[in-house]
Amino acid sequence: MSQDPNTLVERVRNLTPRQMDMLAHILDAIESAPAEPAPDSQNRSFTDFAFCGMWADREDMKDSIQWVRNLRETE
Repeated sequence: MSQDPNTLVERVRNLTPRQMDMLAHILDAIESAPAEPAPDSQNRSFTDFAFCGMWADREDMKDSIQWVRNLRETE
C-alpha cells in the first residue's frame, strides 16, 4: 500500500501528541530493523540454527513424548 508523501505528511500533522509519540516509537523500530533478512539466514534448514538441539544432553528429555506427558500430568 503506497501513499503519496504529501498525504502522509498531512496525516502526521493531524495526529495528537500521544499519537505522535506512538508513531515515533514505530519509526524507531522500523529504522533499527534490518531492511532485508541477512543472507546467511535465507534458505537455512531449521536444524542449522543454534537453538536446535540445545537440550540434547538432558537425560530427562531423551523421550520427549513422555516428558510432555509428565509435564501435562503435573501441571
